[in-house]
Amino acid sequence: METAEEDPKAFEISEALFETLLENGFSENAIKKSIAAGCIDEKTCTAWIRMHESHPELNTPLEEGVVVTVIKKKVLTEEEKQAKLAELKERIQKKKEEKKAEEHQKELERIEFGRKGVGAREELNKIKLQVEMANAQKQKREDAEAKRRVKIQLVQDKHVRLGKTEEEAFEIACREVAEAEEAARRENEEKRKKMETEPVRAPVQPSSGGEWNIKGIVTTQLPLDIVKGVFEEPQPEAKDIPVFAQAIKDHSNRQLSADCLQTLHKIFVNIRNNPFDTKMRTFSVHTNAFSSKILPVPEAVRLLRVANFDLMDGESSKEALALTTVVIKLINTILAHISP
Repeated sequence: METAEEDPKAFEISEALFETLLENGFSENAIKKSIAAGCIDEKTCTAWIRMHESHPELNTPLEEGVVVTVIKKKVLTEEEKQAKLAELKERIQKKKEEKKAEEHQKELERIEFGRKGVGAREELNKIKLQVEMANAQKQKREDAEAKRRVKIQLVQDKHVRLGKTEEEAFEIACREVAEAEEAARRENEEKRKKMETEPVRAPVQPSSGGEWNIKGIVTTQLPLDIVKGVFEEPQPEAKDIPVFAQAIKDHSNRQLSADCLQTLHKIFVNIRNNPFDTKMRTFSVHTNAFSSKILPVPEAVRLLRVANFDLMDGESSKEALALTTVVIKLINTILAHISP
């Protein structure tokens, strides 16, 4: 920005430009040095900082007597400062995620155009899956933040109608929404702890004769516990497909059996028809369809394992099952046994 006229070593930068550069991942010291060097906007500041990234003096203090002042638009209340800080952190996080997704995409293109063979295709599918999961997580965070802003606005409007000023209503709204979020977090944590203390049956193992012991599993398990339990068992083989398929058909709950077979049939038909579409080969273990139609029948999860599905660990509630290697012959065998 402009240099203060009364002091050639005094410089100013607008708060908006300062925050934008922070969001781009630059340090406060580097930003101020670019302003002192004569840069006047985002483009020139970014170019100057990138040009000097490898120079050690970029992170050294400003020269003696040089002062760069951030010109603020107005004095914010403590609640507004906290809200603004939270928004700034969110934007910085989004920038990092976008950069990471962009790097994944570049790596994806490098593999796609520069390498061939089965190994390269598997790596390509893995990167595609990572990109899609990152995009899904980003979209979920953006949706949650949008909903939070709407909640704050609704509460703020209510207090304005009750006679509060815009500033007072905003402070009250931020506080009330934050308190509600904390209360919901504590309630969910209590529910989780309660569920974790309930009994969980050990994973089903093959009997000593090599035959699978087809038994029900305690329904009080968390979805992820059930899936992990199955994935801790020995890897089933293609010869186990008829056993698992028959166990699903013979389930005591006829409606559950039909729903499970229909869901599995849809999953495997979609994969067979679209073997290179990673969306068809990836799904969360926390969805309602998976929890209500697949999980209650562990043999269905074992069929997915036979087909080479892997459990992709992630953040809480982000775990998914993903098929990185498609074997059409295996898919057709499973479909032949689960079809009506």
